[in-house]
Amino acid sequence: MWFNCVWKEMGTPEETDIFHYQADDFIFISTKLDRAQTFAQIVQHGFSEYNMKVNRSKFFTNFKIDSDVGCFKKETFSFLGHIVSPTDLSFKVDFDLHQMLGIPSR
Repeated sequence: MWFNCVWKEMGTPEETDIFHYQADDFIFISTKLDRAQTFAQIVQHGFSEYNMKVNRSKFFTNFKIDSDVGCFKKETFSFLGHIVSPTDLSFKVDFDLHQMLGIPSR
């Protein structure tokens, strides 16, 4: 998979790194700014051998990067049915999305 290329460049994931992917969505969280910056720099170019390209409209960081890919986000964003806060790294279920999809809430 494409993310093995990332670990080859960055080294193995550290205890402070959280990487989650599902189908074609992924999220990387680290308490170390340099790790997050390195990850962003690597993945923003994509991996042609895996036909992996980053969707510019869905690539967010909570730090500024010198790139035409990605966007600095202070406000929350949606990820796999959750609302993610880049300031405190909290995840909350997006009940509005569930309601739109007809999924009953408790």
